[in-house]
Amino acid sequence: LGVVSERHFDLVLAALSRAAKTDAATKRTGSIAQSLFGKSSAAQQAECFRATLALALGYCSAYAPSHAALREQVCEHILKPLSQALSQEQAALVRRSVVEAIHLASDSLRTPRACSSLRDPFLSPLGLPEREDDAESAYESDEGWCATLAEQRDALIMALLPFCQPAGEHAHDDAKPAHSEELLCPALSAMGSLVALPLDLQANIYARVLEDSLVVLISSMPSDQRPTSDEQLADADPPLHGKIRAVTGVVESLLFHSHTWLAVSRLLQAVHAAGARSHSEFARWVCTRLLAVLCRSAPIVRTGADSDGSPERDDEDEMRTDIGDWCECLALLLPRMADGCKAIVAVAIDAVNQLLSRCEWTVGHPICPLHAEQVVGDAPSGTAHRPGRCLTLVAPPPGSTRLPPAEEGDPSPPAQQLVTILVGKLPAEAIPPLLQHLMVAMHDVDSHAALSGADALFLILQ
Repeated sequence: LGVVSERHFDLVLAALSRAAKTDAATKRTGSIAQSLFGKSSAAQQAECFRATLALALGYCSAYAPSHAALREQVCEHILKPLSQALSQEQAALVRRSVVEAIHLASDSLRTPRACSSLRDPFLSPLGLPEREDDAESAYESDEGWCATLAEQRDALIMALLPFCQPAGEHAHDDAKPAHSEELLCPALSAMGSLVALPLDLQANIYARVLEDSLVVLISSMPSDQRPTSDEQLADADPPLHGKIRAVTGVVESLLFHSHTWLAVSRLLQAVHAAGARSHSEFARWVCTRLLAVLCRSAPIVRTGADSDGSPERDDEDEMRTDIGDWCECLALLLPRMADGCKAIVAVAIDAVNQLLSRCEWTVGHPICPLHAEQVVGDAPSGTAHRPGRCLTLVAPPPGSTRLPPAEEGDPSPPAQQLVTILVGKLPAEAIPPLLQHLMVAMHDVDSHAALSGADALFLILQ
């Protein structure tokens, strides 16, 4: 049906609308006899029929001949029936199909047709034109359509939220009863796709999506799991790996609505508070990886410099605010670069390097990882660890704000390297916010990470 709609889009949508009103699709369970003896054959066939109709709507969106054609039909004939089905259906099969259809429709609204993975290569030679219209131009020119789409998008997100909670736990009083665990990841993926649409997101929906996603992430982590590679985790525990990927997609989509470094900083703080300071190494590793994903998509830091390098007066206040929030993000990650787990240290260094590359003052000055024998926590079991070997306080020369370079072939600890870069490259007014945010690092649950926070404060004050 999706492939057919590429040439007969309106005709297929009309046929699907008529089919949804027939007796074959509307027969439902609910009688006492059916509750005692199970669903009848007609009821089961009706469920399969409704599931097929829902999926067909999603694939019609994916195979729409152009974004203009999709834009004309998506609100009334695709998203509206799917929203009604999501709120009314009780059958797990139909719900799963509706969620997948919502995901397909949302991806089609934000992905150019030529880039779609569902593109049929056999139709182009037949003379079917490629989709050349720009999907983003519709969001800029048609305010009425954007308002209608935003309203339906918000309604779909609120309808999906009850399915995006761990089984047996409900973060909100208005949550629906327990649902199938197999619907959790598809619902999260569909919600992430909806959030990623270039439409303004209400603050209450933003907060609800973030809270519920992080609750799923933390509650899904087993207590005995150890940090490992992404491939090994996918082989060892596919359900857990799927939940982590789904939550990562949702949180990353929220970053698209964080247009300032203040908003980016608040988002990173929420992820950090969820588990980056947990007593569980696996929770710290997962949350630090999520922070690294967000740092890769973070905006460029506004420095407000004109042609001669001096800040423009009009942008000076905004520049200070951006630099302060950017420093706060670095301060969140600094303790993790001295974590007792080697896997967490590697991910934290990557996240910090991403942040450093976002500022013109620090770009080109990455943090170098320590050698294997220098990583905190690498000592064999039963061997006393010598913290002084890895965390040595090196004060700058008297009267200088620059820290002495590390000896060749023996890089300084990552936290010390970061302080060296920041003190040497940032303007003086950016240092007080950094000191303020580093105070929290001294209270980290990991002793090595807490010590690195104290070392960083000592070096900056020196």
